[in-house]
Amino acid sequence: YHKIINMISETSPELAELTGHKLRHTWNYEFSSLVDGMDETFSEEKEEQIRSYLMGWKTGSGTAQIYNRRHLVEEAHKTSLAMQNQLMEGYINE
Repeated sequence: YHKIINMISETSPELAELTGHKLRHTWNYEFSSLVDGMDETFSEEKEEQIRSYLMGWKTGSGTAQIYNRRHLVEEAHKTSLAMQNQLMEGYINE
């Protein structure tokens, strides 16, 4: 894994800054965004199972929960900010 990442970053100027960490986090962020935008919804457990399978992690290892939680926190922050903006717009328009 590390050898492949190093080879890619050394041979491709566009990917010189690529690291396994960046690849993993970007992939999981994109996966979460895709799942959120799908018409079909998954339970959190099903999403973890799919994520674990696609990333090659052992089901139930808890690794997928880290990425699910991170995405949920981001969505919670966006929702909270939207609520605050709505509140302020109502206050300003009074």
